[in-house]
Amino acid sequence: MQFAKRLFMGLGAVALMAVLLTLAAPKAVRGVVATLVQVANTTANPIPNRDVDDPGRAELVTLACSASAGFGQLNCAAQIPSQCCESAPYFVPAGYRLVIQQMEANCQTPKGQSITQTSMELNTGGQFVYHQIPLLSEGSSFYPSGTTYTILANNLAGHFYADPGSIIQFDGNETDTTGNTGCFFNASGYLISYP
Repeated sequence: MQFAKRLFMGLGAVALMAVLLTLAAPKAVRGVVATLVQVANTTANPIPNRDVDDPGRAELVTLACSASAGFGQLNCAAQIPSQCCESAPYFVPAGYRLVIQQMEANCQTPKGQSITQTSMELNTGGQFVYHQIPLLSEGSSFYPSGTTYTILANNLAGHFYADPGSIIQFDGNETDTTGNTGCFFNASGYLISYP
């Protein structure tokens, strides 16, 4: 009985101290918390008040390239379509990140040949990243030259990011030894400011 009485007195003392601390501390605690979360909105350090990743406000970018090869590798660096006849690839400008929303491939190869591992490559977060574009057969097409071609294509939507200075490149492997395989690749998106 003595033990229970002492236990309850001890618990009561702890509860009383907690109540007293709660009554005495709120003003000091509120001051510390306010200092920790206070936001300074000055002209030198403004708070962003609009969507900085808004495609409607951004500079739109459309890229294209075509690749053809004999046996082995299909490979091309993307360019602005109006500059497609020049050999300069597109570089993501300094201070910007390219957000690619859509990429597509349209290929043809002689019947019986194949195209595999088509991809878009870019630099994201300091790493070279491959995004696969699996090709789907659209059937065959007969050309006046007498060759029957298999038509392969795909169009993918998403959010793919390319860092400043990146080159957008498209690749694929093919088995054609005649040099009659070709692909057209496109990517479209927009630029956003990047620190």
